[in-house]
Amino acid sequence: VKQAGFNVLACMELDKNACDTLRHAVEAEHAKTIVYEGDIKQFEPLDVLKACGKRPGEIDLLFGGPPCQAFSLCGKQKSLDDERGMLLFQMIRYAKAIRPRAVLMEQVKGLLAAKDAKGRRGGVIEKLLKEFSTLGYVTKYKVCLAADYGAAQMRERVILVATRDKNGFQFPPPTHRAPDADNFFLSDLPPYVTVGDVLKGLT
Repeated sequence: VKQAGFNVLACMELDKNACDTLRHAVEAEHAKTIVYEGDIKQFEPLDVLKACGKRPGEIDLLFGGPPCQAFSLCGKQKSLDDERGMLLFQMIRYAKAIRPRAVLMEQVKGLLAAKDAKGRRGGVIEKLLKEFSTLGYVTKYKVCLAADYGAAQMRERVILVATRDKNGFQFPPPTHRAPDADNFFLSDLPPYVTVGDVLKGLT
């Protein structure tokens, strides 16, 4: 998010070690980011907003990656029966209070098939979209492969973007392509970035 040009006003994390890492990064960059250590449910969105010197409607972006264990295909997939799965809707709680211009959220692909309280597959994402719509947001989501956008990772994630702009958000086209992809030699896109590319020159 910082590389995209955003000034991060505040961030929240439950894990102490992760918070220590965040604080170290904030100090190294001489930033004024507030690091909240604790359960996100214990913080009041409007108090956080006030601490950042902002009012509702003045924030450009609310972003986050709620815990994925409740939806991951590698886990028990308890969905909303897992307390961590319910943290997904903290994004709704904060968006309702803060009223950012846009919301960005990242999740595992298992979210798309996650069952709601009635056992309906896909019910969780449907509920999430409905609640964003109730708040006046136009929401779009897509399964994106990190390597398609220049990261040295074959990682697929659901990227959800909600905006107050009625025209909505358009996902950008890929910037890279697999070397063995069809018509690769007819494409102007460079090949995927490899781990070797990233580590080259490091000592």
